[in-house]
Amino acid sequence: MTPVVKVENLAARYGKNIVFEGVSFDVFEGEIFAIVGGNGCGKTTIFKCMTGLLKPSGGRILVRGIDPATEDREELKTLRKGTGVLFQSGALFGSMTLYDNMALVLKEYTALPSPVIDMIIRTKLGMVRLAGCENLLPSELSGGMKKRAGIARAMVMDPVVLFLDEPSAGLDPITSGEFDILIKNVNTGMGTTMIIITHQLESIFNVAHRVIMLDKQAKGIIAEGDPRELRKHSKDPRVKAFFGGGIPRYPAKLEQPNPDKLIADSKKQKA
Repeated sequence: MTPVVKVENLAARYGKNIVFEGVSFDVFEGEIFAIVGGNGCGKTTIFKCMTGLLKPSGGRILVRGIDPATEDREELKTLRKGTGVLFQSGALFGSMTLYDNMALVLKEYTALPSPVIDMIIRTKLGMVRLAGCENLLPSELSGGMKKRAGIARAMVMDPVVLFLDEPSAGLDPITSGEFDILIKNVNTGMGTTMIIITHQLESIFNVAHRVIMLDKQAKGIIAEGDPRELRKHSKDPRVKAFFGGGIPRYPAKLEQPNPDKLIADSKKQKA
């Protein structure tokens, strides 16, 4: 099976600082593939490389056979028409209504007549439970509504591949769970391949078919597979700790401070 996204020996550096190197993986059609790991491991950097926002220091990425770092305008246009991106903030234009935010993409990449554009926008907003909200500004939406509006805009061209950067960030547990259901429904209903950047464990277990885990110290991938299997069977303490199956990240019992000792230490510091 030919992968929809192929990453080969990818490396990224900021100056002399190596973020990661030797990163390779494939993403196949219809998968929900998650890139996980702790802070500073390079998740966002990979996201930027895959979406063409950052040129990697080494290696190669192919999204539907096209390198996002290409300077060929026609290839880039083809790539962008077949991919959607949900940024962490939603990245909606604040001065434009939801309708205009979505119509902008369709007018840029298609020659569809206005009635068809209107139908597509209303259909996509209905898919994410925002029917009737097309004339609202982003400032009039809640955090969860902005995320749903962002995914509606990302889906407006019926992309083959959808990139999502921390889709659950900033959402309360109930809204986050609802968004996970939306992601699964879009994946099942439209067969969209999804690549999700996240560190939210509940979302990882809820939606991801397969994951890779990056590690800051290792500067690369330390685990790959079904997250549920990794939680049960990985022998790597870093992987077990991240997925909740190993050494707890926090002490089981916090030590109670001794008031007399705190007062004595304070007096020593002032002396």
